Amino acid sequence: MFTSLPAPFDGLEIIVNKTFVDSESTSDDKDNPLPLIGLGDSSNLIVFYEKDEIQLRVAYNKRNRFMQSKPRSWRDGHYVNDYPQIDISGSYDINENVTVFFEGINVTNELYITTAKYSNQ
Repeated sequence: MFTSLPAPFDGLEIIVNKTFVDSESTSDDKDNPLPLIGLGDSSNLIVFYEKDEIQLRVAYNKRNRFMQSKPRSWRDGHYVNDYPQIDISGSYDINENVTVFFEGINVTNELYITTAKYSNQ
């Protein structure tokens, strides 16, 4: 939080985080362990502004490749490729009882691509 900035920038705030995941399931073949479904590294950078009746937010989110489902037969499981996305939102408090807001999810229209174990499958 940047509370020491001069007005009107004193409502500016930043959040940064990175998550690292290392997993495998003990119920899988010991020679070919699979990761746990849905887990993967991720990063986020969020810049937001909150002051008086105004709230604005821009978030860059990146998720690394992860397994979406385990194999059900001789075929490989399904994986989701790396994908970044940018989300935006904002609101304005008209009074104590009324707030108008907007929200845009994945405003850069990034693709959510699934493959088998190898990217060319």
